[in-house]
Amino acid sequence: ASDQALYYLLEYWPEFLCCILASMPLKRLAEKLFSKRSVEPSSSPVLRIGAIIAAALVFALSYIRLEYGGFNPFIYFQF
Repeated sequence: ASDQALYYLLEYWPEFLCCILASMPLKRLAEKLFSKRSVEPSSSPVLRIGAIIAAALVFALSYIRLEYGGFNPFIYFQF
């Protein structure tokens, strides 16, 4: 581990966390949980709306990182 690796880990920890969560079979685990409770997994609003909320959160995180991550001078100061 170098100083650069530690810098990237501390700077981009939300992205790393999203990647770790996205690599896990969360949908299958949720379907198994709902099937044990005798609820139809495909009709569960938690699974349908949960995926939409997760995608919106990843999009918002990406937008915030893009907007505030770099130096964005006012365009008219370049002239």
